[in-house]
Parts: sequence; C-alpha cells; structure tokens
Amino acid sequence: NKIELDGKATVQLADIPKVRFSLHSSNIDLDEFLGLNQPADKTASTGGEQTGGASGSSASEVEPDLSALKGLDVKGKITIDKFKAANAHMQKVTADFSVNRGVAELTSFSSELYSGSITAKGKLDARQSPATYSAVKRIKGV
Repeated sequence: NKIELDGKATVQLADIPKVRFSLHSSNIDLDEFLGLNQPADKTASTGGEQTGGASGSSASEVEPDLSALKGLDVKGKITIDKFKAANAHMQKVTADFSVNRGVAELTSFSSELYSGSITAKGKLDARQSPATYSAVKRIKGV
C-alpha cells in the first residue's frame, strides 16, 4: 500500500514479550491507505450513518476493554518526513510512545502543520477500571 518503513526492532521473548523499535518513513498517506481518497458511495454511507448512530450511543455508555494492554511491553519511536491524515498535511512528525503492563504513554509527539506546529503527550492507565488518562497538547500558528 505504498508505505515504506526503515529502521530497527528487537524482540525478547518472555511471558510478556519485550518489543523495542525505531522506525522511519519518508511519506505516509493514511487517507490513501484507509481508502478515504476514494469517492464515497452515497447509499452505503447513508446506511452506515444510521447503523453507526444506533450503536454509537450504546458504545459510549460502556467502558472499553483495555485488558490487552496489560500483556504488552512495547517502546518505540516513529519519524515520518511527510504524513497525511484526514486531509491534513504534516511534516517532520515524531512520536515516542510505550505500552508497559497496562500503562500506555505518548511521551512526545511533534509535527509541523502548514506554517505552525503541534506538540502533545499523554498517558492512559488501564491497570484499574475505569481507566484514567491525561493529555497535554499545544497547537501553535496553524
């Protein structure tokens, strides 16, 4: 799907496998990858909206199952020179994140967007229910 990555990764097998990686891509078009650049079929999207609306209201009342995060030990960095998502064109995207035994953390995210920048970090603690989360974001000059 025209997505090329280079970098390195290591995996240490254990009860909870330990995965570490550093990946780079010169260009990722997420819209193309997800098929969002295609003209939408109006009949299909109308039916999808009706179905999505009915299930969306009940889904918001149920705490998501985040138990899979407890079996992960992943830490990595991704850098993307050019990135397109939801028709937003970003450059110099970097993201450092980890998932360790129920705690998912975006330790840093930064990107240039048009003539400005975006930075963010966040944390999701799924070791208890309901899960707790925090996020700090800054958008400047976009």
